[in-house]
Amino acid sequence: MAGRSSSLLATFFVAVVTCAGCGGKDATAPTAPSSVPSVIQGSVGLSPFQFAVVSFRVDRAGTLSSQVDWATANNDIDTALVRGRCTADQILTEAPGCTEPAATEESLAKPSVFSTPVEGGDHTLIILNWGPGVDTATYRLQGNVSGGTIPSTSSVAPTPAPTPAPSPAPGPRRTDTFGFTLPAGSQASVTVGSVRAANGPLEVRLDFSGNYIILACVGTASSCTPMGGRPQTRTFSIPGDFPAGTIQGKVYFNSNFPQPSGAASGTVTFTYTP
Repeated sequence: MAGRSSSLLATFFVAVVTCAGCGGKDATAPTAPSSVPSVIQGSVGLSPFQFAVVSFRVDRAGTLSSQVDWATANNDIDTALVRGRCTADQILTEAPGCTEPAATEESLAKPSVFSTPVEGGDHTLIILNWGPGVDTATYRLQGNVSGGTIPSTSSVAPTPAPTPAPSPAPGPRRTDTFGFTLPAGSQASVTVGSVRAANGPLEVRLDFSGNYIILACVGTASSCTPMGGRPQTRTFSIPGDFPAGTIQGKVYFNSNFPQPSGAASGTVTFTYTP
């Protein structure tokens, strides 16, 4: 997960709803803990490959419910809960106590929702935007909670701006698909392709299953542009992005993020003007 412009700074609010109607008791009488759950909620703006953290306290053991929603259904936003107060830098550097989530929700559906038993103590909610676009995530935590912090965000990952899709070039188009397998824990890249592409749009589709974070660097043998993270289709321009000629892809795990166990398999598909 690895500056961002001021227009992309997070906007947010935090509201804590506490027990009401607890009066009417003798001042010397013991007060039982309220059974009314508290709510911590707010919103935060996120660029693709950027995440936010919200720390809070669980006052006593019970069930914590989390719901995170966002505006654009095409974006993929995932959530996780870790025990303890973790900053964005601590998440990135895999500091002790900030690497093993107590709960996660990693589906492509919106909203991102989970409910999990929790013990008393500090906790941190992580909200990660896989993109492909900028979005605003709204979060709501409900349970025996208090002391929610304002969201703090990680730096924006250095991903290139998308290139507008050029008009289709005249003549026939060709599609070639190449498979790949990345061994578990591999730090090496796997080359897929190559194809001989003429001037015109070059559409590349990176596809794989599972909650892996995989990038494909598309271009020539000496220069390429990364795409992906999650399965993604992107259109490049020849000769705007790459010169006409031999185009290939290099596929690899994004080492900035923890990966599920096991090998990852998938395909890279090139659609181009031969």
